[in-house]
Amino acid sequence: MSKTSFDTPTRAGIWSAHKTKCFYCNTDIDFKDLNIDHIIPESISKQKLKELILEYGLNESFMINGFENLVPTHRICNQRKTDDVFNKASILYYLGLNAKKVEFVKAEIEKLKRKQYFNQLYSKIASALEQDYINVDELAKIINEKRNIDWTEKEIKLPIAIHFDDGSFDTFSFDENLDNLYNKKIIFGGFYESIDLQNDSNVNITISTLKEWIEATKNGFYPFTNADIKMSENVDFLGNLLEALKIAKFPKVSFLDEPWIAINNIDYLSPKILWDPEEKLVTNIQNGESIGDLYKKNLIKLNEIDLFDISIEFDGLETSISEQFRADLNDDGIEDIFVRIWCRTIGGSLGFGETLILKRQSTKSLIEPYIFN
Repeated sequence: MSKTSFDTPTRAGIWSAHKTKCFYCNTDIDFKDLNIDHIIPESISKQKLKELILEYGLNESFMINGFENLVPTHRICNQRKTDDVFNKASILYYLGLNAKKVEFVKAEIEKLKRKQYFNQLYSKIASALEQDYINVDELAKIINEKRNIDWTEKEIKLPIAIHFDDGSFDTFSFDENLDNLYNKKIIFGGFYESIDLQNDSNVNITISTLKEWIEATKNGFYPFTNADIKMSENVDFLGNLLEALKIAKFPKVSFLDEPWIAINNIDYLSPKILWDPEEKLVTNIQNGESIGDLYKKNLIKLNEIDLFDISIEFDGLETSISEQFRADLNDDGIEDIFVRIWCRTIGGSLGFGETLILKRQSTKSLIEPYIFN
């Protein structure tokens, strides 16, 4: 039984990262029955922990209350485990399995904390307006002034960091010179230091930087295998991100934040965003239907995918979307959403990523994409 008390966003984030299932018995857990367990017990002495870290080759920064050591369990499963220390093979297996969830846990906790804070803040602002401590015009002035100040110091934080051989980047500034990133060696898919490309003459080359990727694709090289196609999304996204940061401007008008529209609000999303190679949705699009309308007709299915804001299944294909940041990205004065898309076949090996900009042209329009670049 854990001695540490975890707040609700942390508990919910760990629970959600494991798809609400018990780490040990792999069956569903009700939130009210949720315990947070330590793979390496919290009761272990500091000296014993140091010995385990050394013996098992764990990272020196390993912490008992680190997310890689925390898992969701049923109350009874936690009690059965008690404070026993698993054998070396089991501990390394469990820690390795759980390490894949760490980034999602962090993202989910951040999302939940923001939502919790937003609800509290919304309640206070609504109360202030009702009691005439502030009026709508004064509130709008404060917001507009803050937006302008923020834009001059604008920073974006990506949901998933970009990994290089000498470190990871998840925070970027609009006014920052990022040319050095073109020559940094990328870690593709979190593991691989390069990807292979070929051309129509069956000549093969290996690339590991964005600069090499740009030169290779200009010369007719492309990823050929499924694995290289999938991993090439990493370098393609980096290139599109750097170009977007160069042209991003403060929007004069937003049809996305008045009221603020989340990317997973299917009633505002156009079916144009879905991977539909056979164009089966042409009529639905022409009729002005939203993804929400398709959902009501049972034409699509919503899936839960780690680290994506929304994942939509249609006709055996899946389109997953992750918002990166918002700005005017085509100099028309209207706020756009820069997103990362992942498309795959259900039950198959084909998958690829792309970068899109989503737009909403007016209050009567749906949010729809156009291809970046």
